[in-house]
Amino acid sequence: MSNISTQASSAESPPSTTATSVSTTLDATPGCSHLASHVQSGKDAKKEFANGLAKARRRAQKVDDSQSRALRYHCVQCTEAGGVKQIEIHHAKTQHAFSFSSESSAVYCALCRDMTYDKMAKRPSLAASSSSSDTPKKRKTSEANGDDSYITANSAQRPCGREGARGLFNLGHTCYMNAVIQTMVHNSLLSSFFLGKGHPIHTCSKNEDDEEDVPCVACGFTEIFSESRVAENTQPMAALSLLKASWLAIPEMQGERQQDSHEWYLQIIDKLHECEKPAYDSKGVCRCFIHKAFYGRTSQEIACNKCGFVSRTQEQMLYLALNFQKQLAATTSSNTSGNRKKSEPTPSTSSSTSDPAPAPPPIPTMAACLEDLTTLENLSDDTYSCRGCDKKGQMTKTVRIRKLPAILCMQVNRFQNEIRGGNVVQKKIKGRVQYPLEIDMKPYTTRGGGRRGKGKSNGKNGKEEGSRKGEVEGGGGGGGDDGGFLYELESVIVHEGKAIEQGHYFAFCRAAPPAENKSPSTETGRREWYMFNDAKVTVAAENLVLEQEAYLLFYSLKRICGAGGEKR
Repeated sequence: MSNISTQASSAESPPSTTATSVSTTLDATPGCSHLASHVQSGKDAKKEFANGLAKARRRAQKVDDSQSRALRYHCVQCTEAGGVKQIEIHHAKTQHAFSFSSESSAVYCALCRDMTYDKMAKRPSLAASSSSSDTPKKRKTSEANGDDSYITANSAQRPCGREGARGLFNLGHTCYMNAVIQTMVHNSLLSSFFLGKGHPIHTCSKNEDDEEDVPCVACGFTEIFSESRVAENTQPMAALSLLKASWLAIPEMQGERQQDSHEWYLQIIDKLHECEKPAYDSKGVCRCFIHKAFYGRTSQEIACNKCGFVSRTQEQMLYLALNFQKQLAATTSSNTSGNRKKSEPTPSTSSSTSDPAPAPPPIPTMAACLEDLTTLENLSDDTYSCRGCDKKGQMTKTVRIRKLPAILCMQVNRFQNEIRGGNVVQKKIKGRVQYPLEIDMKPYTTRGGGRRGKGKSNGKNGKEEGSRKGEVEGGGGGGGDDGGFLYELESVIVHEGKAIEQGHYFAFCRAAPPAENKSPSTETGRREWYMFNDAKVTVAAENLVLEQEAYLLFYSLKRICGAGGEKR
């Protein structure tokens, strides 16, 4: 606990302020550590910053609409203005690190390469208040969450005040967390759970035993789900309680630095599962809501081609990894070979005819990635020893989905490690994967056909627990021989940057339109796509969502009852 407090304090608090517990680590002066140090670097530093910020705001207001996009960042310390790249070049030359953003009314820190939602950026001028004490006052979590003015003063205005589509302001490199939170907040199944009797905060055992007023992860989600449904509040939300709870629960991911959104998702779901007190049946299968919603199972079969012995094992599944790199290499190789054949001269070809331009490589598809994941694989002779005949030989491996969760996460494998000069360097693979709005997962399950192992089972490892033969559980959802297991796209998380530890995350999610804009078609449950970029929320076209270089894809089970196709 002391380790969390020490690191968090160095990022958020002035050097003279010491945080004594986790419950106070986020209550220091909002903004990044660079800005906090800057305004306390001298006697008149705060006053000079406030005056510079006021001048930058006035310059931004005078910019013509046609130039507002190109000149959206205004240096607080001089008259320089431009986009992100120009501001970062300007910082490298002059060491002027802070700029006012005309889009979000926030301060951009070139050292963090991120927005800092500091209360200074929300006021016309702080010159009059510069004589006040520079030492921030600690506030309790309950006071911060209950004070609307506190949230308003520390978050950027949302450009579209829509019901159920509120932004989340960045608490210091927390875009990785914001993208996952928005994905979960706009899932109807999770909304029913957290807004119902899923995890009542007042009966949480942790709140009764914890004297530091730090909620558990489930309490943090309950708070943010409740806050997201406050119709009269159009300001972005502050996920303070959830951030504190996640820092306590996941110490290795605490602190003011960028994290992997996928890794945070896996960790936070495990912590949610612990909060819900897993309920295991006589077969050792958990039947709690969180487990049914997020966890599935895969079935692996290794078959010996000599004696026919089959080894069957099952593993818990929280996501499916799409081998995007393998599919991209296969499509590129196929396209190169095809172009080479087309360019070969023929007797009837005129020498003056120019070679046709090479066709762009085909885009890998999600179906191809899933097919590669579940297809029959031939193993080398020396990979495994058969447990039936105790000999090495030709064997085959098949992996299929045994149990499907209600919320299915797929990760596009974009990152790989390379050795350069004796150092391990992370490389990001760019490119799109074609993903559909709806997908039937039945072909990739144990019900979907393909090779089923025959012969003996190897006893303990061959025991199939939790499901009857041929059954694929759908998290309580439908399926069956007539309808399959149909999933619909709920969220797309995108990573911009060269490495996981750098860059920025944002999400596209489906949300209900505001009541005043609902049409007869939306009354039946149709939702619109929105882009959630921290505090900024904008309406997104469906084709824009499908054209993203996705990192994480979230699908929800769509119930189908029999051949009639009655939908949820």
